[in-house]
Amino acid sequence: LLYMAAKDAENAEKDLNKALNDTDDPLIKGIIYNTVNETEKAKEYFEKAKEEGNSEAIFYLADIYEKAGDHNYAMILLEEYIASGKASAEGHLSVARNCMELEDYDAALETLQTGIALGESGVLKNLMQEEIACYEKMGDFAAAREKAADYLTQYPEDTVIQKEYEFLKSR
Repeated sequence: LLYMAAKDAENAEKDLNKALNDTDDPLIKGIIYNTVNETEKAKEYFEKAKEEGNSEAIFYLADIYEKAGDHNYAMILLEEYIASGKASAEGHLSVARNCMELEDYDAALETLQTGIALGESGVLKNLMQEEIACYEKMGDFAAAREKAADYLTQYPEDTVIQKEYEFLKSR
């Protein structure tokens, strides 16, 4: 990837081929192809990984379909990913955001809370922010205020949620 950024196509091609030859894992091959924007090849390998029982491949497939504008199929894949019981917190966040776009706030809230319970620090902040927003969309300002207060104990430097909390205290 560094070679690609430096516009060194020859070395980028060598590294890509080496990475692809060094693994038999279709998930890893799919990730490599996805990283270099070879979406069709990435889908092919993610489908193979999915067939082999790798649930992470479902998440990557959903991302590809989402980026291609096929939101309905992406949502079907994300729901399958969640149902696998092996979904990451990031997967829960994606599903919850889609549910919120569809104004299915109960499903979004349940998905967010399951993702928060996983305790993965990488997206915990985002999950908690979305949970506050979800409660607001549901009109449950007391719960949103409580969640904002909890959030600020962990992330006191977040000025956006500080302002939101002040707003929620007036509701």
